Amino acid sequence: FERFFKPDGILDIFYQQNLKLFIDNDLSLEDGDNNVIIREDIIAQLETAQKIRDIFFSKQNGLGTSFAVETVSLSGNKRRSVLNLDGQLVDYSQGRNYTAHLVWPNNMREGNESKLTLIGTSGNAPRSISFSGPWAQFRLFGAGQLTGVQDGNFTVRFSVDGGAMTYRVHTDTEDNPFSGGLFSQFGLSDTLY
Repeated sequence: FERFFKPDGILDIFYQQNLKLFIDNDLSLEDGDNNVIIREDIIAQLETAQKIRDIFFSKQNGLGTSFAVETVSLSGNKRRSVLNLDGQLVDYSQGRNYTAHLVWPNNMREGNESKLTLIGTSGNAPRSISFSGPWAQFRLFGAGQLTGVQDGNFTVRFSVDGGAMTYRVHTDTEDNPFSGGLFSQFGLSDTLY
């Protein structure tokens, strides 16, 4: 992912060396015989790739995005929730809501784990939803019910063992990396024309 999408990565170098001249000078539409040089769908894919690059890479060319998780509500039959995002904890008990500022990736080890644990009021064993690997945070958010998805924020509700915890996630970018769809919009074509 990083090697392909980063600034001066595989896709960016290919664009700079082979396509930039055509696109920047509007030479991409057609040649002298009215044949398309670079198709519109290719240009759209390059724009999607740029959006991915802008969201996931900082100005210093480093992989990462920051976001904030705000506690919203915990169902009455649960006394505590612990959201663990690659070792960053958002620990909440019934009461006052708060916001935690987090980053992705916190660590790109293969053994990363992101997990939501709900602890009941009746003394039963805690129950969890858990994912591991470098994309575990994204997979965990994807396992929740996303609502109120807007540029820059969304609400996610996790249902576990008859209870639920709801969070509001705020991102620094108008294109929300956690709300899904961005990667499914990107695809490489076999040809440019």
